[in-house]
Amino acid sequence: MPPPLPQPPTLNSTVEITKYLRSRDLPLPNLLSFAEKVRQDNKVFFPRKEEWLLEWLVQRLGEKGDGSARARCNPAFWRMLLKLLHDSSQASIATILRKHSFLQVVGKTLSEAKALPVAVVGGALEGGEGVLDIDGGEMYHTPREEPISVDSSGTEEGFSVTYGNVEASVSQLLPGIYNVLSYLQEQAFDGVKKDNGVVAALRGTPEFGAQVLGSYFEACLVLIKAEKNVSEEWTRSVLNVWKSCIWGNPNSKKASFFLIFSTTCLMPVNNLLAFQPPQPTLQPYLEELLLEFIFTPEIIFPSTPGKPSKASSKELMALMEPLKSQTTGRVQLFRLAIGPQLRRSKPDIETVEALMQAVVPLSYAKTSPQIFTEVLELLVENNINLSSETLSLIVDETSGLASGRARDVKWRLIDLALKLDFDIFLGGSNQRRGDNLIHAIGHASVDDNNEQILKTLKVLIESYAKARNLAGFIELWAKELRSRAALWENDAVAKMVGDRLEKGLSSFQIEKVFKQACEAGSDLDWVLIDALLRGVRTEVTEAKIKRFLPNIVDAAEACKNGWRRWRVLLRVIQIDRAVVDQGFSQRVKPSAKKNVDPREILFFKEFQIALSGANTVSPVDDALGVPLPSDGVAHWTGSVKDINNQNLCLALNTGFANNWLESIEHIRSLPAKEKFIDHFLDMALHTKDDEKSLISAQGIWLNMLADGEFFELPTLKGGYLMHPNISFPCLTLIPLDI
Repeated sequence: MPPPLPQPPTLNSTVEITKYLRSRDLPLPNLLSFAEKVRQDNKVFFPRKEEWLLEWLVQRLGEKGDGSARARCNPAFWRMLLKLLHDSSQASIATILRKHSFLQVVGKTLSEAKALPVAVVGGALEGGEGVLDIDGGEMYHTPREEPISVDSSGTEEGFSVTYGNVEASVSQLLPGIYNVLSYLQEQAFDGVKKDNGVVAALRGTPEFGAQVLGSYFEACLVLIKAEKNVSEEWTRSVLNVWKSCIWGNPNSKKASFFLIFSTTCLMPVNNLLAFQPPQPTLQPYLEELLLEFIFTPEIIFPSTPGKPSKASSKELMALMEPLKSQTTGRVQLFRLAIGPQLRRSKPDIETVEALMQAVVPLSYAKTSPQIFTEVLELLVENNINLSSETLSLIVDETSGLASGRARDVKWRLIDLALKLDFDIFLGGSNQRRGDNLIHAIGHASVDDNNEQILKTLKVLIESYAKARNLAGFIELWAKELRSRAALWENDAVAKMVGDRLEKGLSSFQIEKVFKQACEAGSDLDWVLIDALLRGVRTEVTEAKIKRFLPNIVDAAEACKNGWRRWRVLLRVIQIDRAVVDQGFSQRVKPSAKKNVDPREILFFKEFQIALSGANTVSPVDDALGVPLPSDGVAHWTGSVKDINNQNLCLALNTGFANNWLESIEHIRSLPAKEKFIDHFLDMALHTKDDEKSLISAQGIWLNMLADGEFFELPTLKGGYLMHPNISFPCLTLIPLDI
């Protein structure tokens, strides 16, 4: 059984008081309550009592051992220390703090703080300064006279943060340290008067200053991970310690500060800077430190006697060494490093690449390829280029194009590379890279990321257009269409080409492209013809291609199936009504099989209606005959790719209501028109909300009624009036992509 702990003496004997406080038989935390009573009791008097207590506390806090470590991490000791500083003279403060290496006490505490929990758990530490219940009676070392270095590895051996029912916490400890440092810094620079004694007490070696700063940032990370705030005032006070250690040391050279900061502080600074969401109370200080001690002109542009300064990655790579095994935060560091280049009208490519080589080296290509997508996004965002050689290396090492499998390709990275330098995919030594891109697009399956691949195709088409070579892409596309690859035949690709046709090509060039496309005779590629016709929008270009339209009509009549031929014919009769005779829709019809593509039925029936309107004859009665959906409910996104048997009736009615109302009126059969109205209204009444759908029967119906033309058509108006007292909430039609 351990011997009982000594009991505190009465406050009548100064000798007994000082003897008790100096005893190493008691852990320091057990002495706090007694020391505080001595400080507060005016009846206890001995010369320079406050200075004696101050020296006793600073000395004991700096000792090794579990008791001192616990005391350092107890905010109550820092509160008592602040009171004693207020009660003592500046001369005594300066002497005591220098004698007992007070700054090392701060360093030890911050180093130990990162092992603490964020906040008190089930304790009464906040505002409480009572006796702490600590088990055990460990003996402690007598303090050494020489300074004790801060162990950057963390807490002292055997250190535990919990004692009794009270637990030390980072969130309470950091304010306590700040209050002490802030008071001392105010005393050191009181107005215009400078107290050199206190200043010297707050000064250490640059290495020690870096340890203090790095430990503080590690403690901050503990807080922000727990979603706690970090005060700017805390940071400023610790930064002042760091500055006093580097600028007030006559034996150190500025160049050495860079490596010292890198070795000790770069990792915690980077961890904080990379933390999401960004911390507004910390970020400006972190960035300022990096710009001053890492991304400084002295490092990026090392001077060589007799030679002009030139960007180099050598010294910067040495400073980045502590982050060698870490990719987190690299892009943020690169963004910060190139900041000065962003302020230039034309960023220097050589400087940007030197910075990238040091901060985001290509050695990460195999282990962290995604990081290069983020780098290219940053460059595109800020309109910064790379050399073709560097960009080619990034694409070859990280894009996955060489694999030949679409699912392995980093399509977003390809987008960005195309925007930076389209030429690295064209001709000569780049031909293989371009071929790999086309191969990957052509071999994409429905399971691959087709949406992202389509975005890449859009950028590819835009790149050809910007290079004034849209005809080159159309030639490439026509060749790839022969493979019948799903992605090349995607209607979105056809729309991309059509939208850029007249912007990227002259009417003479378009005429030449049409001529080449129509040379296939009856074996036309309807995807290509459809895209070209959708892109022709001016009368000048229409006049140029009219001579090819009869060939297209003949090919459509010879064709056995395919929905695009009907959309092509719709566009043909818009350009030249006379090129298609009225009997065409009787001679050529979609297959009668049940599995016919609903898109073919849609565009065939629209063609029937449009053809009759073009030739001013009555449409056939079956033009309106499309079955209702099985449950009477239909929704549609407005895109051709989403048309199915369930929403075919809605898609057809959408086209009729928007474009062919007058033609419907010309149908001779009154029952057919009344049936059209009945079916349409039935769908509108059964409409249910669907967030994924842009178009509903109800919305189309209301827009049709809002069109004045509808009420000028007698039979349609009469069919509607047969259904009185029908009301719907107001909806708006979305433009269609057909």
